[in-house]
Amino acid sequence: MTYKDLYVLIPSHSLEDFPTELGDRPAEGLLNAWSVLWHPALVAAADDIPHWHRADDPPSLLAGRLVVVPPACDSMVTSEWINTAREAGMAIVSGVHERSALISAVLEPLDEKPDVPADLVADFIAFGHLHLQTELLTRHMRQFGNIDDDRLRNDATAAARAAVAGDESACRTHLKHCFEMLLESREKFYPVSCYLIDLCLTIPRLAGEPLGHVLDDDTPVNLMGTAEDLAEIVAAHPEYQSTIRDRWQAGTLEIIGGEWAERCSTLLPLDAQVHELDRGRKVLRELFGKAPSTWGRRRYGLTPLVPQLLKRSNYHGALHFVMDDGVYPDEEFAKLLWQGADGATIASYSRIPIAGDSASAFLRFPVRMAESMDHDYVVGLV
Repeated sequence: MTYKDLYVLIPSHSLEDFPTELGDRPAEGLLNAWSVLWHPALVAAADDIPHWHRADDPPSLLAGRLVVVPPACDSMVTSEWINTAREAGMAIVSGVHERSALISAVLEPLDEKPDVPADLVADFIAFGHLHLQTELLTRHMRQFGNIDDDRLRNDATAAARAAVAGDESACRTHLKHCFEMLLESREKFYPVSCYLIDLCLTIPRLAGEPLGHVLDDDTPVNLMGTAEDLAEIVAAHPEYQSTIRDRWQAGTLEIIGGEWAERCSTLLPLDAQVHELDRGRKVLRELFGKAPSTWGRRRYGLTPLVPQLLKRSNYHGALHFVMDDGVYPDEEFAKLLWQGADGATIASYSRIPIAGDSASAFLRFPVRMAESMDHDYVVGLV
């Protein structure tokens, strides 16, 4: 089969009411269904970019049409329509939410399956994901879609044809133009910089291969952990010590924290809190040659004494949120001045982070980013 066009069904009337609150499995299926259709083999075969269609009003029957039905749309699409569409020569993929399985399912009907390098395929799928995020963010910022579809179609199909033909240089040139169109679209309603902050929660139990992958990547990252945990990690994996030290010195890695251990600081006397902080910072200097300049912790410990302790210890910033229980002012800002009992202030970030391993969190990403764009002087999400 050779595809004539590519469609993904969405469980809404349009992108304006696109769902943002789904469980992980339906969210994963919806995001992957949108992104996978940007696979270069599919775009090159159809000589067109993917389109979306309402699930409660499926597209007309046309031989050679590929339609992906994500699990979130299962209740809106009848089995009779799926059977009729297949009898009419359409390729219907339904009931699949995992990305690799979905890629296999959409490529299976193709007569010719070109061998495209995995990194190029990943870039196309990443573009598909960012295309959806940009379109949704545009709507949540109360704007109309402003991506030039003709320009996008020309560059995307040219990139896909180059990828299939093995011309990586031409492929990346055209694909770069596609990414630049997304940037242009965002700059029309928010023309200044906004930030994504990668925060990696580090504990000894998960410090083997997963942490090694993080350290081997050049992407800037922040490791949040206690000095006790980091000392245990270095003892078990001595090769990490020099990598963390070198990347920290180079400015591509930062350690967030500084306390020796996350004790119940609200019940500790002031001297004990000072001792925990001084001990932790001393250990980190011995291990990595530096002490943290940004404070944060997983367990509750946000008290009126913290700002003055941090200023005394030469901190420049703090994370004013925790990922455990606790009662504290929960207004969310990308930048605020946290004032302590003695009047000392420290620049802080208080927006609740989104989980990097949750499809549901990425479905809510445009909403969270729009909130920051609406209310923050400096826009950023962790």
